[in-house]
Amino acid sequence: MSLSSFGITARIVLELQNVRAVVACPNVLAVIRFMKKVFLLAVCVVSITLTACAPKTPLAPKQDDERAKQFVPLSGLGAIYVFRKKQFRDRQYLLPVSLDSQLIGYISEYEFLRIDVKPGRHVVTIKDAANIKADELNIAADTVAYVEFLNDGDYRIFRSVNEKDGQNAIRKRDMARKHIAGVFPALPEKK
Repeated sequence: MSLSSFGITARIVLELQNVRAVVACPNVLAVIRFMKKVFLLAVCVVSITLTACAPKTPLAPKQDDERAKQFVPLSGLGAIYVFRKKQFRDRQYLLPVSLDSQLIGYISEYEFLRIDVKPGRHVVTIKDAANIKADELNIAADTVAYVEFLNDGDYRIFRSVNEKDGQNAIRKRDMARKHIAGVFPALPEKK
């Protein structure tokens, strides 16, 4: 064994002993635990910040939102409210809402659309990331229908809800801006 290789070996042994001494020091262990906590906190802050960056649809003017929350259909017409539940998963998707195969607008989490319709049969459709959900409604004159969309894990629920639950849900939401305004005619009756 040469002198230079002996020096390298001795140096490695001394370094390993120093590392053992440093790790055995209680202050270093406290610093390591503290750094782990700081790292975990940083990861949580970044996650929450990114979650808040979910896209939002353009909102309707405030007076339209207030008028819609009175739940009064236009004379001789019906109204359909389509709303989306607040959820943790799939927040980033803007869901297209169609009435009778015509795109009306998009809703994001915690938003709704009000659609004024002529009395008769109508089909409300929402397409999410995985599939298309549709609900067929028969709207009479001077009535209001409420349709809820909820993505509950792997189950996508699209259903009509009663007046009380629908109105309570709409009052907590913002009205999304529609792409197409006006009154929509009914579909022909099924034979």
